[in-house]
Amino acid sequence: GLSQMTALFDSSGLQYYFIGQTELYRVPYRQVALKKMFNPVLDEQQFILDEGQQVNEFLKRIIPEQHYIDIYKHREIEHNSQEMGMSYMFDKHHLSAFGASQVVDYLLRKEYL
Repeated sequence: GLSQMTALFDSSGLQYYFIGQTELYRVPYRQVALKKMFNPVLDEQQFILDEGQQVNEFLKRIIPEQHYIDIYKHREIEHNSQEMGMSYMFDKHHLSAFGASQVVDYLLRKEYL
């Protein structure tokens, strides 16, 4: 399992990180983004399911802290770009190219990569 994999990485002297769980929405995020266009004060929190946070908490418990990158509800990830007409997810819980590029930029700034 996971402990065997991390032991192999450690014994091989490999640097590794696990990127955590993203939010999990009740509906595809594009629907949330569209609703927010018409109602900017809409709290998207009402569309987020608890399961995503539960998975994130589980991962944080089983993965050594120094190897876990928590991106759940990360404040540096812009959810919607009005200029580019893009949102950070393309479905209920997978990052779009726009969202993934922000995560990569964050990892570079923090010198994980």
